Amino acid sequence: SLYSEAAERRRTAQSQGFDNIRELFEDLKTRLEGNFVLMKQQLVNVQHTANDMIYSPTCTSFGTIHVDLIKYIHKNHASMGLSNALSTPAREQYLAVSCRKFCSSVRNAFCQDIRDSISHPTKKTTLAVFTHNSAMKYCHGQYDDDMGVGYTIHNALLVSTFLNLALHRK
Repeated sequence: SLYSEAAERRRTAQSQGFDNIRELFEDLKTRLEGNFVLMKQQLVNVQHTANDMIYSPTCTSFGTIHVDLIKYIHKNHASMGLSNALSTPAREQYLAVSCRKFCSSVRNAFCQDIRDSISHPTKKTTLAVFTHNSAMKYCHGQYDDDMGVGYTIHNALLVSTFLNLALHRK
């Protein structure tokens, strides 16, 4: 009976185009590579890191923040739960595309917040209120009065730059 079951499995595998189990696993591995997605917690970790990076008082290069995010992930992939995303080139490419999308979204939201704080009829605020609200939004509610003036100065420079760009466009 055991011999006949093994023979039946071999016949089934051969009829499906697989001569051995290794070929079957290689085929499954190839198929699964094309279906890789980040899990919800991994997406949250990437989003939080992108938010933290863009709101850092030392952030000056907003257009290439995705490059910094990918470098950070490479250094901290284990603590972020992203080790599996760096296991193959295809997965790493998927992660890079996801990082670009997240960073673009965060950058656009931050620009919108700056613009609204300056010129929106109902959302217009002072620099102190904007700094507090932005820290609550981008630092996940970790705002602290002792965060230093770095955030306020950084926001003042961003607002000033935004105003200068708006004046030059007119």
